[in-house]
Amino acid sequence: MDPLLIVSADGHAGAPIDAYEPYLDAKHRAAFAELREENELYRKLVTRPLQPTDEALDVFDRRGAVRGGGTDGAWDVDLRLRELDTEGIAAEILHYSIQFVTTPFFSHVNRACSAELQSAGAQAHNRWLADFMAPANGRLRGVAELGPCHDLDAAQRELQWAVEHGFVAATMPGGLVDPSLPPLHDRSYDPFYATCAELGVVLSIHAGWGSVQGAFLEMIAKIKGRTKGRSPFA
Repeated sequence: MDPLLIVSADGHAGAPIDAYEPYLDAKHRAAFAELREENELYRKLVTRPLQPTDEALDVFDRRGAVRGGGTDGAWDVDLRLRELDTEGIAAEILHYSIQFVTTPFFSHVNRACSAELQSAGAQAHNRWLADFMAPANGRLRGVAELGPCHDLDAAQRELQWAVEHGFVAATMPGGLVDPSLPPLHDRSYDPFYATCAELGVVLSIHAGWGSVQGAFLEMIAKIKGRTKGRSPFA
């Protein structure tokens, strides 16, 4: 029988929130105090309630990967590669976001941020992820985050950078709802799509694409009844 090559196409990686700060320009680091507060809110509303019970772990964690700290492979590349070897997975495609921490300004799990801050956060994540993937010798391949895509020339430059640093895909423009963006079939995107084709970049749409930034935490807070219907950001 020929060997079976298994590639996981829906991996996720992300860092403890403070790890992103060195990848940001100094002018954006002042926003980190608010991001740390947002991260604590995210952990309260999302991370802690999602912790599996002992009964659940008895069912799906029979080899002790979770109990043994295997989820730290979200930001520990050596641990992640060991887990891939254990599970017989040759390589992984990595998207942003993990359930343990929020993301730096650019995604649907954040509260509403300016386009400038979204772009800075997306670039910070890309650069952290490139450094995270580097020791894996090609087994880990990233999906680049392009931010709000108001400047398609800048988006194309980011695509070029991403390909040079081990990324094989990028998120589509419009990951966050933005009325100022044209529809994806608009001819203004032609140079962007041409660059993707030239570089061999796969365009990716993941669950959560097209969300309103800020709505996620609002929804979770209301579902859990921890804000009595008020905004958790009030």
